[in-house]
Amino acid sequence: MCVLPQGVTSDLCAHSSRIISSLNLIRFLLLRDGSVNKTGIVELFPRLESSLLHPLRKALDLSKAHYDLKLKELCDPYTRKERLKEEKRLFEALEADISIAAGLADDGPVSVPLKPGDISLDEQRKSVEGALNTFEHMKGLLAWLYEAHPHAK
Repeated sequence: MCVLPQGVTSDLCAHSSRIISSLNLIRFLLLRDGSVNKTGIVELFPRLESSLLHPLRKALDLSKAHYDLKLKELCDPYTRKERLKEEKRLFEALEADISIAAGLADDGPVSVPLKPGDISLDEQRKSVEGALNTFEHMKGLLAWLYEAHPHAK
């Protein structure tokens, strides 16, 4: 629970619920125990730092930089135009039909063919912004966790 699966290269978006839950649990235990340390969380803290907290801090920095670059790319008008052209070219060169399951009908699943531009650049931008917000939330939880530690440095 308190380990990043692939270390600093873990996909933070895919594991965000687990990471946030872990940070909240550790913070709760630190706040609950205070200086009494009923659960032993203070003695475990150095191991938690090496297995989760330090790698998470590095992973957040890397992910934020990557997503900031992606957001800049999605918002740049020249890059957007070139991206749309490239997406259309790659899609047309694809020799397979791609479709998305849109629901069920009486005779089975209904699929809708996917065309270039179906996921708009604005939707992609919103998705990237959502990921950046999640990273900021994790950073805030990390800070609160260290504030809750009775021997915070």
